[in-house]
Amino acid sequence: MVDQQFNVEVRTEPDRLFVIVSDLGCYDQFLDIVHRVETDHSDPSDPRPAWLVTLRAKVGPFARSKRLRMVQTVVEAPWQARFERSERDGREHSAWTLAANIAPSPRGSTLTMSLSYRGRMWSPALEPLLEAQVSRAGANLEMLAAR
Repeated sequence: MVDQQFNVEVRTEPDRLFVIVSDLGCYDQFLDIVHRVETDHSDPSDPRPAWLVTLRAKVGPFARSKRLRMVQTVVEAPWQARFERSERDGREHSAWTLAANIAPSPRGSTLTMSLSYRGRMWSPALEPLLEAQVSRAGANLEMLAAR
């Protein structure tokens, strides 16, 4: 089980940052742990966009990967976007939730990312890796916002 929250200062306006963090299709451009993202149109009953997300983490000789189907469940521009796991294979899966909250700051924006996972894939050994990647995400987000 994981419940983590990270704050990242990003030198860009909240509305420009929101365009990026409200689209899971952009996450592989600023978080290394997000290996691949594909838009998923397989279920026309989805009320909001859905993506197939492949996560990959490596610590020393050990690597883990996980593929999730995530659906945007909340979108309140330019302040909040939330994504939740929503598989369509009829089996029961561990819950995953990712929330991105944006607040204005003197230097631009503060992004608060909250990750909640109720499964066994994530081990304590991977938490420092995630923290390091999120800390680098600010610079990557600034480059994306400048495009």
